[in-house]
Amino acid sequence: MDLIKITYYLRPFFIRILDSWSSLVPMPTGYAILCYHRILSGDAAGHIPGFLGVGADFFQQQMQFIKAQAQPISLLEMVERIQGGMQADGLYIAVTFDDGYADNILTAYPILKNLQIPATIFISTAFIDNPNMIPWWDELYNLIYDVSGSFAIELEGREIYFDMNSSLSKRASIANLSNLMINSAPLDQKNILSLFRSKVFNYSPPEHNGYADWNQLKQVAREGLIDLGGHTVTHPNLTQCVDSGSDEIAACKKRLEDVLETAVNLFSYPFGAFNDGTINTVRQTNFLGAVTSNLGINQAGDNVFCLKRIPMVYSENKNHFFTRLRIARSRVLSSLFNQIVNNSR
Repeated sequence: MDLIKITYYLRPFFIRILDSWSSLVPMPTGYAILCYHRILSGDAAGHIPGFLGVGADFFQQQMQFIKAQAQPISLLEMVERIQGGMQADGLYIAVTFDDGYADNILTAYPILKNLQIPATIFISTAFIDNPNMIPWWDELYNLIYDVSGSFAIELEGREIYFDMNSSLSKRASIANLSNLMINSAPLDQKNILSLFRSKVFNYSPPEHNGYADWNQLKQVAREGLIDLGGHTVTHPNLTQCVDSGSDEIAACKKRLEDVLETAVNLFSYPFGAFNDGTINTVRQTNFLGAVTSNLGINQAGDNVFCLKRIPMVYSENKNHFFTRLRIARSRVLSSLFNQIVNNSR
């Protein structure tokens, strides 16, 4: 059994330990950035990639906590504070969403607006321009969702075995394949999906990718509570791109600024993958700051082009939100968490 499967099978036990530990630890101080992807309404929760989604009820509880117990600020203000060396006198929180799904606006935005909590949505522009373009991670989930049984696919001369007989094993399979896809070239990604499709009968891809449209994005941007940021054009792993993805980064910024008719100042690295080259490229493209998927709490004086975030994924109970906030203050637990995530997303 590999590390990814072990992680998922031990997950309930691991979470119980962390929940018990975190209940004894005070909330951290500093600059926390929450990373969401999808906010799921009740009728959508069973049909959308679960571990990239948070239920609307949980999301509302989390935002109510932020409003009552922390200081919500925009990410741009947080970047200015960190870069300016302003020490945090409490817990400051910025809310962010990656990719640009419509539920960020239809489900999350009314909650944020009611509580007057600012947020940033990072946009991969190709999926807005072409609603028929399905991201590989969503297609992967759709392929796995209804399949059962066990099978193997052959890739680069080796067989990769998949067990689809339980929801837990499916989650492990999705994590295994996601890790493989993130670190593969685009042509290899297509081949992997093709191999997987050959094992799934009667598969019909969705007609719409679930992303917002430009009118929705322009409307929330005009209202002022939501900032829009760059997330490349097609969401590649920038560390594997020629010239550190300079074309993807620049074209994304230009498309957003042309449509919105305003400056786009913030960037999110797809899959959280970055290195010195991508940092320099983002800086040279005139962004003012960039966020990663590395877990942690930021402090005054940190590098604003590799800001840490706290990933918010599917949770079984509301305590996991508080656990994630408290884990982020521990360098040891953050390092362990990042290793698990980097090997299992």
